[in-house]
Amino acid sequence: MSINPIELLQQKVTPQVVNQHQLEIDADKKSSLLSQFYPILLSVLHKHPNRLKSTTHAEPNVNNLELLFVSEQETVKKLVQSFAKHHSLPVPTIESLFNQAIPLSVQALKQEAGGEDKVVPYLSSHIDAIASKFPAWASGLLPILGLDTLFAKNNTSQHVYTRKNDEPGILRKVLPLAAIAVLAIIVFFLLRSCEKVAPVTTDVPKPMGASEPTLGTSDVDQHKEPSSLSLVSGTGNEVQACHANVGNNAVPAAIQAVVAKVFNPKAKCEVTTDQVYAETLPGFDKLEAILTEIKNVPNASIDWKGDQISINAPDKNVVQGLVDKIKAHVPELKVNAAEPLNVEQSVSNSITESKQALALLGEDATPQAIARALNIQIINFPTASREIPPRNKEILDAAATLIKNVPNVKLIAEGYTDSSGNAEANKKLSQRRAQSVVDYLVTQGVNPEKLEAVGYGAENPIADNVTDQGKFRNRRIEFKVIDTRSGQTAVVNEEHAQTTTAHESS
Repeated sequence: MSINPIELLQQKVTPQVVNQHQLEIDADKKSSLLSQFYPILLSVLHKHPNRLKSTTHAEPNVNNLELLFVSEQETVKKLVQSFAKHHSLPVPTIESLFNQAIPLSVQALKQEAGGEDKVVPYLSSHIDAIASKFPAWASGLLPILGLDTLFAKNNTSQHVYTRKNDEPGILRKVLPLAAIAVLAIIVFFLLRSCEKVAPVTTDVPKPMGASEPTLGTSDVDQHKEPSSLSLVSGTGNEVQACHANVGNNAVPAAIQAVVAKVFNPKAKCEVTTDQVYAETLPGFDKLEAILTEIKNVPNASIDWKGDQISINAPDKNVVQGLVDKIKAHVPELKVNAAEPLNVEQSVSNSITESKQALALLGEDATPQAIARALNIQIINFPTASREIPPRNKEILDAAATLIKNVPNVKLIAEGYTDSSGNAEANKKLSQRRAQSVVDYLVTQGVNPEKLEAVGYGAENPIADNVTDQGKFRNRRIEFKVIDTRSGQTAVVNEEHAQTTTAHESS
């Protein structure tokens, strides 16, 4: 079987275009940029085979980008500017890289396929793989590039993260039974909640998340953290990220069922159940309608916490329309567009809240409570650095005192980046930052056997990788707890300790 054409270009073209003697971080950035350009180049050549002839010029003064897009200067401009924004490289550098890569790519394709007339069949045999590598942040360019028809059939993306599930045939058999079971559990909990507050006056239970005190806003819930749900759509039926925190054991199955119904049977949502959270989410009965609106906008995100909903999307022109549609479904909730990113204010607020949370914990604090308080802070690492800012060290000092008194527990510090730049470089950077947090806690007297550092790079995003707000949230340190007696891991993600500045690439 022939080699995947993207891998072919990464092996044959990238080393010729990227000067390996330059700084490692620059080489990584340029290699990553080319890897995201290749799916676009291959898709255009697949759709317009005649351009194989016109883009074979390697002379410095030939603008191969304009030849590729038939002198459509506005298309070239938008494409280059988009790459400049997402890879933090100057426009002239990007134009130079693309103009060098295009003729070399055409030459490599002809050699691999066995001739110019065999390039299109070669690309056709790998078109699904090419489509799967198309960068999610560039989905808005599809109509401009004339590729929307192609990707309507191949709507996966290299930045869409989903978990493996049962085979489709099994799901079709199991899902209806699971839905019935979920419905029965939900009805049971609703009836039990109603019985606690007042005599039942009707045979029909109220929907989950309604505004009555019995569901989601009880006196007990008022003294708990609000339940929350965050979700980011992809392209088509994909989900990039989904996380929820609830206090009712029946709710996770209900959330999973709705997400699978709205998006696809394999779509998953990571749900944490903990008694510190309110049992339900106000407006929960409209979850399906709300997620359907989110699904209709590529790379849109919803952050739903209690009665507050924040909406964001790469195309700011559609955000307000999305807000209005969701308001129509839940007029009783506060629905707004996401605020512009303010790094300093976000960091400062997180430090204050984390300090307050740690100050409320006593010597007998649970490891989950310590991790939850740590996860509130934003560790704003300098660009490409693992150096912990001084104000975060105050937080870690207070946590170290508490961690030393907790037996039979290990804390895992997990490092994450956004998806910009080279994946392997991001993974190494996230590992170094997580390790720096662990090393500092050890210097404050914590037993190193109680700590572990793991770097995941851009894996497991909690937000989109397109908007500034989303990238900022994805760059984080996240603490998890392992009970060394049982081996069980507790995911404590009420908030996420984010990392890096808003302007760096990872």
